Amino acid sequence: MKCTVVRLKTQLPGWVTITARFLVSYVQQIGIIFGHSNSNHYSITAIENTLPLSDKILVSKIIATNEFTSFIDAAKRYCSFIESHEAETARHFILQSQNHLLALYNLGNCMILMEEKSDQKIEVKLDELEFQRSLHFIADRLWDYRYYWYVFDPTAKKKDAGIVYGDLYEDLGAIYKYLKQTLLLYGMNSSEAKQNAVWDFKWNFDAHWSGHCANAICAIHYFLQKSK
Repeated sequence: MKCTVVRLKTQLPGWVTITARFLVSYVQQIGIIFGHSNSNHYSITAIENTLPLSDKILVSKIIATNEFTSFIDAAKRYCSFIESHEAETARHFILQSQNHLLALYNLGNCMILMEEKSDQKIEVKLDELEFQRSLHFIADRLWDYRYYWYVFDPTAKKKDAGIVYGDLYEDLGAIYKYLKQTLLLYGMNSSEAKQNAVWDFKWNFDAHWSGHCANAICAIHYFLQKSK
């Protein structure tokens, strides 16, 4: 998916980076309150009733974009894949993992970053027992397809760019944790939780797990090539 990025100055505070597709929707539909989100049937109108005007527009517009809804679907599919424990062989597991990661990376790049989170801090905790079971499943299914080498910064100008020991267990587990926590936050019946989740999805991708995702995709490519 190719994303053309443009700049739009509006009544929102500062400059907001949006995609070309989102720009068309914004110009045509600004001021319109959407009735429902496909996710958990929570009314966007209800969210907006408790938010400042700038946040009302931005939250509803982001949630309504194809990029955001597609990312939510991909995140849910990845978490279900990890939790279902269905992959029977190690090769099948890493192949399916790579397919999920490719979708998540592509869609994560196309999401919009909100200006800020709400002032309210909302804690979300995973079920520790279920989380540990999922991590155990990842470790068990990876079998011998786990450790790899990668260059920490391939764009570094100096010759000693730093070769790092990677771990698919850590990559897949970290991505699962970030997505699962934010999906739980997004599913809460709270306008502040919704706003924070919209921000977290993009921020966590950019700042935390996009590198895990890219490294895992590359490592799995070579694991699959060697196992043919």
